Amino acid sequence: MFGPDWLVAPITVYRALNRSVYLPPLPAGYQWRHHFTGMVYKGGQNYTITGPLDEFPLFQRVEPFSRLPAVQKHSDERKDHVLCIGATSFADNTAYMTDWTEGYTVSEGASSLYEVQALTLYYSPKYSDNCVTNATSPPDNTYTTTFNNGYVLTNQETGTAPLLLYYNRNVMDHLTVASQEGIDYAEKNGYDKIGVQGFVFASPTD
Repeated sequence: MFGPDWLVAPITVYRALNRSVYLPPLPAGYQWRHHFTGMVYKGGQNYTITGPLDEFPLFQRVEPFSRLPAVQKHSDERKDHVLCIGATSFADNTAYMTDWTEGYTVSEGASSLYEVQALTLYYSPKYSDNCVTNATSPPDNTYTTTFNNGYVLTNQETGTAPLLLYYNRNVMDHLTVASQEGIDYAEKNGYDKIGVQGFVFASPTD
């Protein structure tokens, strides 16, 4: 160990390209991350770790992160849906009715384990439409950037589902969904799929 957060296990056998490494137990939620490959491992187990000439088994203890519910809400009056994640989006849409939970996004701290990307909430006063997307620019010039609306995984991991953006041209409404309930609603109500906006966890814990 090199302090409480690093474990160094050099390969000392001549011409060996791997070695067995025991990773000590960690508090709940913590994991060991390989410094070079980015792979994560649970503590309290033995692993066979490959070590090319330009790498060696070096592990960092990484902190747990929060999973935040992504709640689908709607307004019949505005014919608008909005995916609420952070406190700001909930506070700004108290008049909207709650439908269901699409999945669970991650806090920014998840970047210690995964590649993450931000979701942005754009709003169009002209269409009374909220749009939650990973795009770095609004759908068109009638939309303004309101705020960061949480983080999602960039790549699919075990236990995650794609977060999909849909759009209905007839009612000028964007819809961001991940649950089967959300997908069924979109497809039954004339929404066209735009694309994947990242990945969310299906449950709040493993």
